[in-house]
Amino acid sequence: MASVILLARNMNTTDYAGYIAVTSLIMLVAMFSNLGLERASARFVPEARMHRDAREILSFVSKLALLRLAIALIFAAGLFLLWPGVTQLFSHSIALPVIPWSVPLFLVATTIFAFFSSVLQSLLEQKLQTRLLLIQTIGRLVLIMALLSIYGQITLDQSLWIMAAPEAVSAIVMAIATFVVLGKISTPHTQDSRPWPDWREVWHIAVHSYGFNVMATLPQGYFMRTLIAATFPAHVTAAYGFFSTLMDRIRTYLPMQFMYNLIEPVMVASYLTNPDPHALARRSHAIYKANVLLLLSALILVVIAGEPMIDLLTSGKYGAEYWMLILLLVQVTIGSNVLALQLFFNTLKATQLLSISGLGALAVMAVGVWLSYLDPSRYWLLTCPILYEVAMNAIALYLAKKKGIAYALPMGNYLKLGLLCLGLVVAAKVPLDRMAGGLQIQVLMGMAAVGLFFVLSFRLGAITQNEITMVKRLAGRK
Repeated sequence: MASVILLARNMNTTDYAGYIAVTSLIMLVAMFSNLGLERASARFVPEARMHRDAREILSFVSKLALLRLAIALIFAAGLFLLWPGVTQLFSHSIALPVIPWSVPLFLVATTIFAFFSSVLQSLLEQKLQTRLLLIQTIGRLVLIMALLSIYGQITLDQSLWIMAAPEAVSAIVMAIATFVVLGKISTPHTQDSRPWPDWREVWHIAVHSYGFNVMATLPQGYFMRTLIAATFPAHVTAAYGFFSTLMDRIRTYLPMQFMYNLIEPVMVASYLTNPDPHALARRSHAIYKANVLLLLSALILVVIAGEPMIDLLTSGKYGAEYWMLILLLVQVTIGSNVLALQLFFNTLKATQLLSISGLGALAVMAVGVWLSYLDPSRYWLLTCPILYEVAMNAIALYLAKKKGIAYALPMGNYLKLGLLCLGLVVAAKVPLDRMAGGLQIQVLMGMAAVGLFFVLSFRLGAITQNEITMVKRLAGRK
């Protein structure tokens, strides 16, 4: 989070727009190269730890890791060859005629880092993973502070090395730590004698997860930042890139995202022990509702005091565009349920429903993108991800119902929360507009509205004690 703000404050708008374009493109390429292997490992590693020989887990992870590395190297070579076309596509932002070595290094490093991070989480080694993440975080902050002390600002080329170098070190350490943990796993007393893994099942889950992830990621940060960079001038690219990157960082601390890889193996193990889809759905709903509470609270604060807060964070650069952050908060609030659906369907081995839903939602979004380009300003393009999330949820829920899969959202509770959020915002904005208060008054009003939002959410029954207990129980299993 700190590195995001420091880069936005200490890079000129054109260089920051270039940084957004290049890093978003790298992450987009990394997503296209993953082939769903992270999701496959997350599904089979917990199962193996319960029932298989320790050597089988090590062999399984090693094979997937080598495949992941080989594919990343192929895509990195592709970036080298296509770089002249890339710079033409992002002519508004990228002023790097020759590809820096930091670009392919970052691509390969972030690929390896993501894979082994997923494996560690599947092994329930979240504490170790969190410690290893500090290498990446602290490394970037140290590089930023060092460059600022020497040069007083950060250039585009320097910003790419700030991303690549700590990522590479973290990826190597993460890989070593994972194999150390795998080497210490003991073989269970009772083992399944059947051959493992069933590679057809592995590829089935990987392919369908990959298809869903591609379709689900296209409306998300990386793709949208890339599309914005190819469409809008540098200032819009920089502003949207800052808010979108900030939202990505915030999203990792939301209950659904933060605990996803912790919850998934626990839920898979629980479902294998007691296959009850209704109980699985209730757990998913509880975590999603925790997300909604936090996101609506943030939405209240941003609507009431967003502009002066953003001006303070970015040294007055992007405060006028704070409405972009509001759109992103709405998008993530709706889209968080897609992650809950992914957890639910993956556990039931019904991942194909997500792929079908994503395909339909992409078609809806494609129409929205086409219509947005008919408008000369093209600003409607920024609302298209919300259109995707709404369509994705609607189609997935329809298909689940058609297949007889129990996943009924408590829409009445969410409607209460939405109306409460709207009412509090209106109640705070009207007197603020009349008073023309400064940052302190606006923040105080926003915080008061957020506090009232939590209190009334319980009073109106939108949040129950059982849901709080369920979330605490899941969060406590570390």
